[in-house]
Amino acid sequence: MDRGMNFRGMFEAVAGDTALVPPERSLAAFLGSRGGMETLYREFAAWMIFARGGFLSKYPLATFSGATDRDVAGARSTLTLGSGREITRAFELPEGYAAQLWAIRLQKAARGKSGSREPVLVKVNEKTSGMVVDVFVVPSGQRTLSSAAPVKSLFTEDSSALVKAGVGTSSACSPPTGTSARGTRR
Repeated sequence: MDRGMNFRGMFEAVAGDTALVPPERSLAAFLGSRGGMETLYREFAAWMIFARGGFLSKYPLATFSGATDRDVAGARSTLTLGSGREITRAFELPEGYAAQLWAIRLQKAARGKSGSREPVLVKVNEKTSGMVVDVFVVPSGQRTLSSAAPVKSLFTEDSSALVKAGVGTSSACSPPTGTSARGTRR
């Protein structure tokens, strides 16, 4: 992930802080003018998971049959489009900066059209302070995304979004109803 930051400048700002504050405060102050630690961590987590050069790109996002020990996703579910069924997941993230991935594979109903894209409702029922739910849609047969930017980000409790997704698609978010989920906690 390259945001054009100068590592030496960042190191000097943190190591050279004479106010005897914790290093994470000095780092947060340095990064504040560059989007802030929360934004940069979310971008880093997305890059690490979904980008071609990301550290985790050599591992499968989610395996829906067989061994799952190398999967990036900590949880996986299948949702039949048009079924009216709801799936939910509660995420428990440790304090500090952390990310989790929930992969949801979408499959067509018995009479559904192949290749059709339907709206999937992603909703945050309850949200821990500081958690952001980023929703990604990964086309069938694809492992990485050309842009590791989420299609939707949900910042508040009781927020929701309609995401267009097709059969075979996998995605990412947090306690939603729908696609796949990744929650990032600051």
